[in-house]
Amino acid sequence: MKEPELAAIVLAAGGSFRLGHPKQLVQYEGEPLIRRAARLAVEVGAAPTLVVLPAGVPVIQLALAGLSSIVVLENVQAAEGMGSSLRLSMNTLLDANVIPKRLLLLTCDQPLIEARHLQSLLQAPTGSGITAAFYNGWPGVPAVFDRQHFPALAQAHGDQGARTLLRSGPVTTVDMPEAALDVDTPEDLSRLTDLRH
Repeated sequence: MKEPELAAIVLAAGGSFRLGHPKQLVQYEGEPLIRRAARLAVEVGAAPTLVVLPAGVPVIQLALAGLSSIVVLENVQAAEGMGSSLRLSMNTLLDANVIPKRLLLLTCDQPLIEARHLQSLLQAPTGSGITAAFYNGWPGVPAVFDRQHFPALAQAHGDQGARTLLRSGPVTTVDMPEAALDVDTPEDLSRLTDLRH
């Protein structure tokens, strides 16, 4: 079996406590954020796309109905932080018989990210094996990792996710100010609403 070129992980198991309702289901351009993120990953060629959701919230899973190449994972340890979702998804990927050459990592709460932004990451030349969006003065997600970095991602812990890896070594960056808007609070949602008008 030919090894896949690209897989994706969509980290979306957060409890949305600051927002007060599931951010995964916030509508942007007529689409729930969780579906938008997963769809974009599939559009740029990620197969499989692993989507990590909070356990026991079937209404979020329903928002993904009909998308191809999607693998839904429920994270029962989501309260530990983003690291637990990254560990779960990476170990699922590494346990598979065929490991992809590269991994696209994204979250569901950056609604201004479009397929062209993800393509710019995938097409950027890199010697470090990591290409990341650059915004707010730092590299961050969305980001692309070559398989040499998979073991480190599988060791993620706490609420850092991939941040430690993105900030500890050489990383190729692509300016992406659109990634700076993430929907965590009612104020963020108001900013997003303002942008639509």
